[in-house]
Amino acid sequence: MLRQGGGMHADDTRAAFAVEIDLLRPGVPLLQARGRLSPATVDELQAAVERCLDSSPWAVVTDLTGLSELQPDAVATLVALARRAGRADIGLYFVTRGGAVDHALISAPGGDMFDIHDSVASAERALRMDA
Repeated sequence: MLRQGGGMHADDTRAAFAVEIDLLRPGVPLLQARGRLSPATVDELQAAVERCLDSSPWAVVTDLTGLSELQPDAVATLVALARRAGRADIGLYFVTRGGAVDHALISAPGGDMFDIHDSVASAERALRMDA
């Protein structure tokens, strides 16, 4: 498992944020994001997803249920990642608790590209159906 994250910084421009990478099943990395996803922290998530995409997996599941906040300005990066995954024919699945996170994802330009699930198990079932 890989962990990365910044924690609190003296200038307080970045709230605690961390990304853990594990393997859901062969060819399918699972990223779990925790904390506040904002323009100041989204680069950490982007770098983790890009490392996974660079390995040409079958799919990447990104669990956002540990987010305390998803700022709309950070969603553009997620849209760009979804486009990159689509061009490479790699499934990119997001797991959320619904509510404000879903609204931020779906209402963003390009938000119709997101494959959103309410649990990791639901995303994994979708992987089997997409096979």
